[in-house]
Amino acid sequence: MKTEKFRFGRNQIQKAHCFVLLNSINMYHSAIRILTLFILFFVGLRVQAQPWVHVKGNIKNFKKDPDTVRYISSSVLDLATFAEIEKTFPIHSDGSFSFSISLQRQQYITFAYLKTRFSAFARPGSTIYFRFDGDKVKESLAFSADEALLNNEMHRYNLASEQFRHQQYAAYNTQYEKVKDSPELYKKLAYETMALNQKFLTAYIDSSKVSTTFKSHVSTNLKYSTAYDLMMYGATHSGISDSFYSFLKDFPPDNADAAYSGVYLWFLNAYVQYLSRNSDSVDDYVSYLLKETKGFLLDVLFSWQLSEFMEANILRGVQQYLPAYKKAVQNKSIKAQILAMYNKKQHELTQASLSKKSHLNPTPENAGQRLFQTIVEKYKGQVVYIDFWGTWCVPCIEEMPNAKKLKEALKGKDVVFLYMAVQSPEPTWKQVIAKLDIQGEHYLLKDEEYLLLKSMFQIQGVPHYVLVDKEGTIREKNTLPPGEPELKEKIEQLLK
Repeated sequence: MKTEKFRFGRNQIQKAHCFVLLNSINMYHSAIRILTLFILFFVGLRVQAQPWVHVKGNIKNFKKDPDTVRYISSSVLDLATFAEIEKTFPIHSDGSFSFSISLQRQQYITFAYLKTRFSAFARPGSTIYFRFDGDKVKESLAFSADEALLNNEMHRYNLASEQFRHQQYAAYNTQYEKVKDSPELYKKLAYETMALNQKFLTAYIDSSKVSTTFKSHVSTNLKYSTAYDLMMYGATHSGISDSFYSFLKDFPPDNADAAYSGVYLWFLNAYVQYLSRNSDSVDDYVSYLLKETKGFLLDVLFSWQLSEFMEANILRGVQQYLPAYKKAVQNKSIKAQILAMYNKKQHELTQASLSKKSHLNPTPENAGQRLFQTIVEKYKGQVVYIDFWGTWCVPCIEEMPNAKKLKEALKGKDVVFLYMAVQSPEPTWKQVIAKLDIQGEHYLLKDEEYLLLKSMFQIQGVPHYVLVDKEGTIREKNTLPPGEPELKEKIEQLLK
């Protein structure tokens, strides 16, 4: 099976199309600032017997009025899938809180209260205790119980370096505007910025009594933050030569010793895009992983690819690579998690049943160039909203809840929601429609049928939407997605 290259690297897909699209420069700058302002660390080093961490604490001056946010949120980065697992937990009326978080390995957990974010290192089976004043969270935050020394060191460093980072960010922006069109000059700026950060850290360490663990964590994070910035520059600029990536010798991608750093994992995520530059398909990419990578790097990147398949409901992709995966991946914990996910996904899809309002239709035989007209003629007298989608397309799937809301808003009116699935195996097509309860008229296009309509509507990628009036006339060859409020107005105009 030749699998279409639809996604390399998590969280890099633009929702408008299911292609490997790159973040904008503005998003890139935002990422730099966030990563600089908050030194976040995640990630597992070894599996423990108790996969939970217990969190307790108290908020002084906690506001009890109804308008106050009464919860604390947590975010954990999963090593096997690169998914951020977010949870919210209630705060009691006296300002106390107590909850447990599933934790498979030692890592940093990010917490958020109101607009303040902070991180805390934890191990499975450990207890974290922190307290703060609700009126001045950052200034009063203090940790006790397990890992208190490191967590307090990290927080004090963040406070001490905040003003420096703000000043550096302003200076960086000025310099960036001067060098943004030159890859080599930008690379020089990135290294100079890293040196300034390291200089500040060295001065801080010299003036403070800190642990060896603190030194290691912050130094590694600064190093891979620079690597991430460089990778994102390459990803967001065209015409980047291979020589630009010579910096990789200073930031080895296969570095299990850096696995505690969340920034390192974000760098790996950007590195996936770099690896995919010369891959025409997932087949090529996986073949490269098996031939050119090994150990920790292979375990993580191969696992991420299979988790991508599962997120996009491409179980045939998992099935194709599963024998090679079982043989190649050595990390037992990661492998067990991926295999458990696959078994669960299979069970979910096979147990789902089609709604009576989901109508599966065969495509007209021998319609030729009149394929589209033959399909829509069946619905003459109704406005037809057409969704070109794929069972493997994450942005397509993400729009389905919005389509359900739109259907409810137009309930009882002469509107047909017509779904044309592309490049999707029939069993998975049926299973995804059932699981997501996608009510409407469904067609599964053959490859040659999709090529015909792709040319007709100049489809660059899915999801792609078309609007047809009651007479069967195409009104918009590329209309709005169901989540856009203006779409409802367009449909209602055609109903008049």
